[in-house]
Amino acid sequence: MYKPHVSQSYCFNNDILIYPVPVNKSTYKIEINYKGQVKASSGTYNKVKMNDKIWEMYEYFYDKR
Repeated sequence: MYKPHVSQSYCFNNDILIYPVPVNKSTYKIEINYKGQVKASSGTYNKVKMNDKIWEMYEYFYDKR
């Protein structure tokens, strides 16, 4: 398996959900839901950067385990 997908699977199995929340048509915030505790990113991202950041966050939590 490719590492990003291993990281994503680890997060899913440990109740860590990372997903985009639209601010407007072209801007997103990212929310992390860990066992019901939700935190939103302080910054905003366009569609491309948002996807990159979500994968980066999956790997962060995987590496932190």
